Amino acid sequence: MLPTTRYKEIQVTQSKIRKDDLSEIYSTLRRSVYVATKGHDNSLPGLVLAVIGDSESYVPKPWNTTAFTSGLLQSIQGVKKSWVIYRGNKDGVSALIHNAFRETADTNLATTQRNALNAKIKGNTLIAIRPWTKMDQEGNNKVKEPDLILSIRPVFKDVQKERKYRWFNRYLSHFLKTLSEEYTPLLSKEKGQEGELALINMRVPVLMIAVEGDISTIHQIKSALRRNVPVLLTKGSGKAVDVIVDYLEESRPLEKEKVLKENAPLLLGIYMRSEEYTKLKRRLKIIQKHSHIITIFDLNNNKNYKLEDFVVKAIIKGWSLKEIRNSSAN
Repeated sequence: MLPTTRYKEIQVTQSKIRKDDLSEIYSTLRRSVYVATKGHDNSLPGLVLAVIGDSESYVPKPWNTTAFTSGLLQSIQGVKKSWVIYRGNKDGVSALIHNAFRETADTNLATTQRNALNAKIKGNTLIAIRPWTKMDQEGNNKVKEPDLILSIRPVFKDVQKERKYRWFNRYLSHFLKTLSEEYTPLLSKEKGQEGELALINMRVPVLMIAVEGDISTIHQIKSALRRNVPVLLTKGSGKAVDVIVDYLEESRPLEKEKVLKENAPLLLGIYMRSEEYTKLKRRLKIIQKHSHIITIFDLNNNKNYKLEDFVVKAIIKGWSLKEIRNSSAN
């Protein structure tokens, strides 16, 4: 873990992805983690989990947050170095993530509990990557402290036309894609009779995990899938994620339309105009075409399935199937 929160602001000059802007995001994160990490370990992590789902709409539905957060903690346990990326807001899904990974600071916990949690998050870096707002400029955007905050500030003129942070969704998806193409040391083995160590490298395991969410979350998932970033959907968390799951699990075209019309307004908690409904259908069709790199985990399953096992499954699917197009969905 980094000793104190570090805030970095990065400006992007266009709503469309520019290689220079993307490189700045990537290099800033690498440099910030490297400088602050004990031992100056410059290797990339053995696991990257990007948790999305913060939303502006409110749909009161309780769900099994304990199964979700405990599964996340189990997923990073045993990984020497991991990054958990989230939006870094002060409430909603962001608060859930922060409380799960930084609960060890709670002095009310018994020593044994605190030590157990510390063991699980050892080597973990909690990174907030979020779109810049005026609250950042005014210093009023107080968030529960992660280890690193990257605020992405748009300086292009058409920012007002890019509703719901679509430009940010694309940048985050490209960043995750870039990470997934890099290599990280898996382990060392003895080489030759002299016992020299040789590194065995693997591509960085990157997974987007979606809970709850809104219309923007659906766009974020679509953007990630189009860049071959695997996605795990947590069924039972409600809102946008359950809209997608209902759509994917219905195989009959006519019933898909019916399910979408009935469930989308209720789960998303918004009044949906014709134009918005058309965009939603278009995005869901794109998501359907990339279903081969989507994994669904049911939080309310009765077979004792664990989230951490599905995280591994989703990463393996992403590695092995990301170059495959699901012809049956076309």
